[in-house]
Amino acid sequence: MFDEVSDDTVCSKNKVIMLRVISFLLLLCFSFAEAQLLPSSKAKPEGELALFIAASDSAKYIEEWFTTPPEHGVTISRLKTAKMDKPIVSSFLVTGLTADKKGMYRYVVDAYFVGPEEEIIWGERRYAGGHGKLPRKPNILMADPALDIIMGSDDVDGEYRICAQVTDLVSGKKADNCYSFSYKK
Repeated sequence: MFDEVSDDTVCSKNKVIMLRVISFLLLLCFSFAEAQLLPSSKAKPEGELALFIAASDSAKYIEEWFTTPPEHGVTISRLKTAKMDKPIVSSFLVTGLTADKKGMYRYVVDAYFVGPEEEIIWGERRYAGGHGKLPRKPNILMADPALDIIMGSDDVDGEYRICAQVTDLVSGKKADNCYSFSYKK
């Protein structure tokens, strides 16, 4: 799916969906708190790249992510149904990154918003990412920036997906995932 998208297609898809980037000065690209989303969202060891997408109707989980010690973790209330004119606050959580010879990690995230008819409504390559010193203990890192989406009256009812692909710039490995939610006016 990701290789078939041309830059023209991604750029030309422009609906009445407002995208805002959450700007937290605290967002340092390398937070070490673990988010407990699902049993499968455990931190992976180095080299086992994985991507999780979190989405909620509140940015509180992002604030909590950066103020909670790693050993305590963060609970995220997962959004299942979006409401008109209410924010969908999503973030890209990455684990299993590889360190270079200096112990540093680097990654980028391509992000896409897919509508009910499988059309790409919005997308941006290298939308988010991160870099820094790879922690010794496996951790889940939050990519910078997060992504806000607001559904409007022109958007059709149905199932929507936030899809992303992370590329570990050290190892060249890729992992992708999608987060689905429904929208009803």
